[in-house]
Amino acid sequence: MRTVIAEASRRPETRPALRYEVIRDARRFAAIKELWSEILDEAAIELPFLTFEWLAEAWQRFDSNSDPFVIAAWDGVRLAGAIPLLRRRVVSHGVPLAQIEFLGAAESFPQALPFRNAEFEQVLAGLFDCATSMRWDVMKLCFMPSNTWSGHGIRRWAEERGLPTETEPSISTPILEVRGSWDEFLTGKGRHFRQKVRKKVRKFLGVPGAAVNQYTSAENLVAGLDKMFLIAEKSWQGKAGFGVMRSPRFFRGFSVAAAHRGWLVLSIAEMAGKPVAFQYDLRYHDCIYALAAGFDASAEHFSPGLVLRAMTLEKAVEEGYRRFNFLAGNHPWKREWTDESVAYEDLYVFNRTAASWLFRSVYFKVRPWMRRVFCYMNHRGEVKGTG
Repeated sequence: MRTVIAEASRRPETRPALRYEVIRDARRFAAIKELWSEILDEAAIELPFLTFEWLAEAWQRFDSNSDPFVIAAWDGVRLAGAIPLLRRRVVSHGVPLAQIEFLGAAESFPQALPFRNAEFEQVLAGLFDCATSMRWDVMKLCFMPSNTWSGHGIRRWAEERGLPTETEPSISTPILEVRGSWDEFLTGKGRHFRQKVRKKVRKFLGVPGAAVNQYTSAENLVAGLDKMFLIAEKSWQGKAGFGVMRSPRFFRGFSVAAAHRGWLVLSIAEMAGKPVAFQYDLRYHDCIYALAAGFDASAEHFSPGLVLRAMTLEKAVEEGYRRFNFLAGNHPWKREWTDESVAYEDLYVFNRTAASWLFRSVYFKVRPWMRRVFCYMNHRGEVKGTG
């Protein structure tokens, strides 16, 4: 299905009006694959979560209650900008909503807006006008870098149309920059950490049959993925349904495309022929993104997660990589490797509907007030208990 939206009314008179298209069919999206890659390069977006391969696979995972679509801005036959979005019915804090969100953000990965820089203001306004021509209550745009031109542009667009906005802190992603060799990096981390890493690696390699295998090509990928899911089932991810266990079909499908593009590095640690830990990384541009990792709880004594992380980082540094993105969550194990991180925020835009007003009141007014009351009551209880 191909839907063309009328040209936006506010256009500079010095240039032809842009044409906006709402793409709801995966085959039509596939037809602009090359143009999509070109605009990512021109916009200098170095996130694998906005590639065609990632979004095309994400498109397939939603059920009939969700409506994935892409809004494209055309300057003749030239793609000037686009936004991959998802509209779905949700119930948030007891309020039923028609919510618009980023298509590729379902797994808590950073997002950005692919526009040609010279046309940013015009393209952004037209694209979001098209998005909001549909039935919606709340636009929840998650995992956007804080204090960027894209966030400021969306807030300005909303303000011009009288739509209220709110922001709240979201995830932060630890970033590791390695300068020099691997030994120089470990030396800079301090004696205690350096000895801990080397001791754990020696202990692991001293186990009969201990090895680390990497799967990077589509030819041997199936065996590696089978081992990864076997490990995940025996980790906390399997019990909680998180990580790769949240969407096995997506990871299997995307992994094939990523392997063909030379992005995928799936590392499996084995002991006596038994897979005990995995690390799922993407090599994209000059950065390695650590998408997922896990280990078999029964092998925790050997610290297979730490060992695998150390060995894969060392190999990547030897291959010339210097930047590593640990992605969502400032977890303790990530802070062992780096103190640097990038902050992200969630941006909300509210429509003029009763459901939108109610959700905004509950989420941004009632909820913080109840949290303060709860903290106050807990504090009073602690004071009384010590009196």
